[in-house]
Amino acid sequence: MIQYPIRALVESELFEEIVVTTDSPEIASVARLNGVRKVVDRPPSLSGSSVATIDVIAHAINELSIDSLDLVCCVYATNPFLTPSLLQFSHHVAVSVQEAIYVTPVVPYGFPIQRSLTFDGTYFTMADNKHLYSHSQNLDPRFHETAQFWWARASTWLGRHPMQGQILGILVPEWFQQDIDTDEDWHYAELKFRVLQHNSSFALTTERLSLLNPHLNPKIE
Repeated sequence: MIQYPIRALVESELFEEIVVTTDSPEIASVARLNGVRKVVDRPPSLSGSSVATIDVIAHAINELSIDSLDLVCCVYATNPFLTPSLLQFSHHVAVSVQEAIYVTPVVPYGFPIQRSLTFDGTYFTMADNKHLYSHSQNLDPRFHETAQFWWARASTWLGRHPMQGQILGILVPEWFQQDIDTDEDWHYAELKFRVLQHNSSFALTTERLSLLNPHLNPKIE
């Protein structure tokens, strides 16, 4: 799985160094076989399932003595949909940002979350009665990050600024992302991947990428 994002990172030609942080000798070996020259040994305190991403990246930044003004891109390993074009587009956005802001891909929820239901053990009811009579097509869209990658200055990571605190979001098509937490998520990812591999009309070109801040949309030659 980690071969996919490493390949995209190399092909993007954006990075001075590609680094893998891990506590697994097997993952470290696979990373090196795929051209990664630096592996940061992650200590046990940063290796649990509840560890915050910010803490892992801050540790790597300190281990590598990265300058506070340098851009650092945190890329998740379970990332088969990552493409060089998406990285390049987002990089053009990230280089223009100096303040403590993260740049990451986002997608809209498939149905307005304002009309979500909650279960009390017997019945489903509206989680927020404010929207009991609202028409779904009239509600403002809500978005979520795709869990693919995050750009930010090293100083932002080191300052432990919340990743969801302030985001410049790259809007991507829903079929080009899949958060993988369960077996069902894995099956969805496999289905999407097969479709994308066999249908070029779904290719993620820069024309299909945009920012919700039109004045910041980069032009990529």
